[in-house]
Amino acid sequence: MEYMRVRRIPAIFGYDATADQFRGRFLGLSEQIFFKASTLPSLRAEAAKALDKFLSECVAKRVTPYGQREEYASAFMKVLQ
Repeated sequence: MEYMRVRRIPAIFGYDATADQFRGRFLGLSEQIFFKASTLPSLRAEAAKALDKFLSECVAKRVTPYGQREEYASAFMKVLQ
């Protein structure tokens, strides 16, 4: 697994050889937000689109986009292992 940030939100991603795609998900959000792309350069753009859509939905619903701090720490520690 690799690590990146999109608009200061951490995400992990990796290559799925079976699907021939890069797949990832954001960490520390109140819901699991996934993204995928066929090339590494387009992965960041797809991640940004998924994040923007999620944040817009949170604003419309008036809910926080961020999860519990413990969940974030636990997910991040799994990346480091």
